[in-house]
Amino acid sequence: MWHLVFRHMPLAAPPQAGGETGCEAVRPPEPLATPDPLLPALGFRVRVKVSFIIGVDGQVHSPVVLESAGLVDDREVLDTLQLWRYRPAICNSVPAEIEAKVEFSSR
Repeated sequence: MWHLVFRHMPLAAPPQAGGETGCEAVRPPEPLATPDPLLPALGFRVRVKVSFIIGVDGQVHSPVVLESAGLVDDREVLDTLQLWRYRPAICNSVPAEIEAKVEFSSR
């Protein structure tokens, strides 16, 4: 069984036109579908940390494993992240990309 330690932790503010990163009015992304990966509990604690971009289309883009649990577990997490969907972040009334990270941890 896997336990989600934290989700949807923004690492950077949504970008504005002109390359600025501040927004006067920000709405964070809202999760619509975020299924947990189906990973076997092997009797020891395993952790997978991943960073990714939530695009203006609400899909996960460019996932990167920050802390690996091994090839098989990492692949399961990355495959599951491709199923996640969000209502995109809003920056000054415009959909914006935002970076997020998530940690999955076995119990």
